[in-house]
Amino acid sequence: ERLSARKGAPQGRHVHALLIGGQKVLDDFFPGFSERLVEEGALRPNMGNEVTWQVFGAFRPQYRSELHPLAASRPLIERELRHFCLQNPKVQLRTGVEVRGYLEKNGEIQGIEGEEKEKPLRLEAKIVVDCTGRASKTPAFLAALGYPGAEEEVVTSKAGYATRLYRLREDPKRSWKMMYLQPSPRSGKRGGILAPIEGGLHFCTLLGMAGDLPPTDEAGFLAFARSLPSPQLADVLETAEVMGPIHSFQRAENRWKHYEKLPKYLEGLLVMGDATFAPNPVYGQGMSAAVLGAKALQAVLARQGTGRGLSGSFQRELAAVVSLPWQMATGEDRRWPVAENHGKMPIGQKMLGRWVDRVQEATLHSPVVTEAFYRVAQLVDPPTALFAPRVVWEVARLAMGSPKPTAQLTVATPPGGCS
Repeated sequence: ERLSARKGAPQGRHVHALLIGGQKVLDDFFPGFSERLVEEGALRPNMGNEVTWQVFGAFRPQYRSELHPLAASRPLIERELRHFCLQNPKVQLRTGVEVRGYLEKNGEIQGIEGEEKEKPLRLEAKIVVDCTGRASKTPAFLAALGYPGAEEEVVTSKAGYATRLYRLREDPKRSWKMMYLQPSPRSGKRGGILAPIEGGLHFCTLLGMAGDLPPTDEAGFLAFARSLPSPQLADVLETAEVMGPIHSFQRAENRWKHYEKLPKYLEGLLVMGDATFAPNPVYGQGMSAAVLGAKALQAVLARQGTGRGLSGSFQRELAAVVSLPWQMATGEDRRWPVAENHGKMPIGQKMLGRWVDRVQEATLHSPVVTEAFYRVAQLVDPPTALFAPRVVWEVARLAMGSPKPTAQLTVATPPGGCS
């Protein structure tokens, strides 16, 4: 029951990643949030020696990292976040509400209208925040009031995945707690993830890129797992206990509704989260990007309050925040051979993609480069960190055929591994 997904969050049945960048913001908003998740069963695998990650057909060597991302199910993260939010006496949760439109007067929002448990509802509000996800009705509501819609940008790799819950058999020889077999245009369209969550369970998500989607029947699911670049994931599944049905997800395109470019705003309406920026879930950026959007809202409110101009200021601030995750996700997705991407790769992204390939090749030999790569992937550091002198030197040295490490990685004492 605790793992059941909300109707509005079908992603809840699949592997989720609360990246460290997003986790830090939530800990600032709600002190003790991460600790509470751990108390409820979330894990903290060490990125270096408890996560085994295959890329380009080879596994990265193990080392001790300073990064310990949280591993938990989406329902657990949502439940605890709701718990912290409702500790604020100013926050009220109302269920059974269907919003059917916005109330407007003289260019300013006045609230929302709709139904609450099949009864008419009108709620007055000076600010309305839409964070209803990919299915947001804001475009239709704005059109009904005569306001212009936001330009939408879509980039797809035609990705999809299927997920099943397992309880793994105990194996004292298994040192890793999480496995990722990464698909790439160079090494194949298929990949898979085994990720620990609370309760001693693991999600197994099988990934397919460029339209090569995993089946949802028993035999097809296992055959797809057996076709992956490494047999390790399928070997584990063969002895694991099945704990639920197979669920699929195919709405994995990147979507960005550019509300920051609107020529006219309905003042007081703010759109955030997947309702404006919805990255390909394969890269695990969605929740963290939404959290960073909340931080951006906090900054704008502190700077200018709730007066006129708030909507435009916030949407522009949000666009600046999500531009880097967008570039990272779409830069990867544009490299897949699908018709929608043909001729759409900007030269800057093409050059960055080539450098990221070099970096990932270096991660197969250098903990220094691996740690830098993980810090960027976890939204701790910006992508420019991959051009730091130490990283560039390691990549160049390895490209010249010197795989023996010359740089040592020094990390802080970790707060504890995955148990």
